[in-house]
Amino acid sequence: MALPHRRGYGSTDEHSLPETDGFIETDLRAGGPWLHDFLCAKYTILPKSSPYKALWRDGGAISSQLEDLCRAQNHRVGSAIFWGRRSVYEPDAEPTTTLAVSLMGRREDDPPYACTRIDLARMLWRDLCGRGLEGITVEVADVSVIRRIEIYPCLPTDDIYPVWTEVAMEIFDGIDRAGVFTIGCFRIGGSGWDRDESPSTVLIGVDRHSRRDWKDVRETVVSILDGRGLDSVVVTIRKDNMIARGVLSMDYDPGARAADFRPDPRPGMSLGPCSEHGVYREGKLGGWVEVKNPHSEAWVPFALTCSRCCFPEESTLSEADTEVIRGWKDGGVHQGDAHRDRLLQVDSPSDQGIEKGLETIADVIAQVKRRLDYFEAEKQNEKDEDMSRRIERWLEESWKTLTDLQNKQSKIKNLRNSKSHHLGTVFASSGERQAPSTSDPKHLSLSIRDWALVQPTVPRRAGTNMVEHTIFPNEDQQLIHLLPEPPDMDEKLYTPAAHGVYGNLKTCHITTKIENGRAVEAPTFEHVVVRCKARVQGEETLDEPGSFIYESAGLIKGMVFGGSGSGDLGYFTGTKDLLDDIEHITGAEVRLLYVD
Repeated sequence: MALPHRRGYGSTDEHSLPETDGFIETDLRAGGPWLHDFLCAKYTILPKSSPYKALWRDGGAISSQLEDLCRAQNHRVGSAIFWGRRSVYEPDAEPTTTLAVSLMGRREDDPPYACTRIDLARMLWRDLCGRGLEGITVEVADVSVIRRIEIYPCLPTDDIYPVWTEVAMEIFDGIDRAGVFTIGCFRIGGSGWDRDESPSTVLIGVDRHSRRDWKDVRETVVSILDGRGLDSVVVTIRKDNMIARGVLSMDYDPGARAADFRPDPRPGMSLGPCSEHGVYREGKLGGWVEVKNPHSEAWVPFALTCSRCCFPEESTLSEADTEVIRGWKDGGVHQGDAHRDRLLQVDSPSDQGIEKGLETIADVIAQVKRRLDYFEAEKQNEKDEDMSRRIERWLEESWKTLTDLQNKQSKIKNLRNSKSHHLGTVFASSGERQAPSTSDPKHLSLSIRDWALVQPTVPRRAGTNMVEHTIFPNEDQQLIHLLPEPPDMDEKLYTPAAHGVYGNLKTCHITTKIENGRAVEAPTFEHVVVRCKARVQGEETLDEPGSFIYESAGLIKGMVFGGSGSGDLGYFTGTKDLLDDIEHITGAEVRLLYVD
């Protein structure tokens, strides 16, 4: 049943298994030993702890020699760079030092290749071993692989569009769901394809750890599509995770700055459990809402984010506290809970963001010091008077830069030591559960609810809901007091860190809920925002939990609770469902914070 035209970009059944020496060759990519799966891995700057750190900055001579080796085998090489490679799902894992070689396509008049990609990778690896660099993995890939797929929303004119919900439910009921996380529908094409060229595609997100054969899932989906006459719809299966944590862009995030310790934190600031809990999660501060005190009728401000960003990791807790957290995940947090003050303290910026900021400054300081050492040596040897004066100016500028950086470093450390990043305590939370949409009068489908209200502790206070790149029709209209409608088709959407477009068709998530005391799988249908143009990994990602979703005029359309592991899809709860659920849990009126 799996016809060739059904094959989609990045399908898991297109990949071969590693050979006995750990090297593997897939479509347009080869390498080893033990190369990370491309769709589950990313490039990252090597950490200071890496024994190969110097190669990333100073490996130019070796890279040039390795590029010459590629050319000698008649391969057109674009670049050879030493990077770290790490799974997007293991943000705390030590990166694997990787020689990443990009190859250009073969031209008509080029001589034939002297060896295959996998043999070229082995050749490069043996060369590195001969230099005493045995611990490095080699990746040889066509330059187009970096921009492997383009994802676009489907159009109402697509045959699958009007029947998508029914098709998704039929797939949910018909497949063996073990290891399947999401069932979505988009237009997906190859690198450089536009929307019109890209076919409608059922995109199945599956567990990256699963070793099952996905052929049966593919054939079941194809059979369902054929049964409805949807023979032009492609099927793509790619490794993913249940709900991403927004970790893809962390290595490119410069981290917290001193300005981020402001008393009124803005949307998009990093946020996480108090660092006293040890291992912790991280997300984003979405923005600010107000809850009406039923007794005084005063409107009280709260920060809004995802509960998953606030709950401590269970591995750091006692057995009794772990049970408390699990109870909160199932039933939510209520304002009278006795454990809140002890377990639900929240920081913004997060401790992880602060550490990243300090590391960024330390790296720049090291660069400036190397430049100073170089200029000092040049000064001693320089005989020309004009050049000596120029070197003196360079030295003076470098010393000023160094002093400024050291002052910033010291300021961030002092702010952290004084607990200036402590935001407050979780006041109430939905936990991580499913509920029917209040926008659907028939309540036919469920969707995920994942939010937390954080009550700021003095001197922290409510900030603005405005983000810098949001376009407001009126400068005084900083914050929103009207409930917006659900996103329109193809509507351009934003988070504080990324741009996208509404996905038009909701994605089906396979979740677990408790019925009559036992866990059962249930489908939920979620809004999705799509990063339309495939980008080099490490740039904008839409999967950062807690981020508000804005449209171009500044209206808040919802809040992200997760996304795809590659960051090209973000899943979010619409604003009306979000605020209605807060009212349901708190029993009080809620509105988005508005400033006249």
